[in-house]
Amino acid sequence: MTASTRAHIELSGAVGLSLTEGEIHSDDPAEFWLRGVHWTFGDVLVSDLAVSPVSASPSGALSTDHDYLSIAFLLSGDITIDHHGNHLRFASGTAAFLTSIFTLAAVNSVPSRVLLVSVPRELLAGHGIEPTSDFGALSYSALLRDPLLPFLKTLLPIIQNHSIPTEPTATILVQLVAALFIADAAQISSGRMDERALRYAAEEEIGRAYRIASFDSAALAGRLQVTETELNTVFGDTGGGETVTATITARRLTRAISMLGAPVDGALLGGDADDVGPLSILEAAVGSGFGSIEGLEAAVQATYGMSVFAVVTGLRRLNGFDNPDLGGVQKFVGRVRGVDPLSP
Repeated sequence: MTASTRAHIELSGAVGLSLTEGEIHSDDPAEFWLRGVHWTFGDVLVSDLAVSPVSASPSGALSTDHDYLSIAFLLSGDITIDHHGNHLRFASGTAAFLTSIFTLAAVNSVPSRVLLVSVPRELLAGHGIEPTSDFGALSYSALLRDPLLPFLKTLLPIIQNHSIPTEPTATILVQLVAALFIADAAQISSGRMDERALRYAAEEEIGRAYRIASFDSAALAGRLQVTETELNTVFGDTGGGETVTATITARRLTRAISMLGAPVDGALLGGDADDVGPLSILEAAVGSGFGSIEGLEAAVQATYGMSVFAVVTGLRRLNGFDNPDLGGVQKFVGRVRGVDPLSP
């Protein structure tokens, strides 16, 4: 089974700016910086990038083909995109889809951080997702309850120090990206209002009750006074095909990971503001609704292909050299150009 790879980038000053080959401009080259990490899960890519105030005027020279579609979450900062003469401003907490970061002119007036997940378009086509535009904003209402960003924020601390199996993470990311597109389309369609209302009610109920170990799809259906079949049909129609059970498990897993990690504000991981860690594996399992270590272990193995102990090891940085960095500046630049950094 193939494993994830990781490459770091850290550019700074006039020398670092020169490595962008004129694609990025800074009013103060000496103060320029760009930092980030790029992971691969087979054909699925994840990048976490932070950059000082700059402007980008892409020539297209670095652009590879447009066989990928990316979701970009602006975690902090303020970015204005020039798309065919239309100036679109994105503030922290917003998101957009795009086909290439090397074809968009952009300006960020303050330091900004962007989290991207890129998926082959042919895989999304299997879910009926075929955007005709090369760029577009995603609706706030679709993002409000979407599980993609919480999943990514849960995944990042795990893969900081560990290489994990490509599957099932790659497939999960494809499904979540598809689900976000479907949810966004539902926001702007004229129909499906009843389905959307039921989905929102279900998500809110899951948020209130997922920590209860006995809470499952049958209990949720009972609370909403619908059948399990009806409920799963709505989830399939308003997402990427995920089931109610998978949604509840994902919520529990997000909380469990936040409880196992270093002390953090749980809200940053898609959980609750009172989430703090680290706690024991049993405490995390019970407190997140799994009810037992075995339940948590099964969910972690199914999602990340590794044991809970390995996750804890990575989160607490007890074995920081578990997966030596495969990157470096030049290898990262090569990767974003579409060149495999592991090739001779």
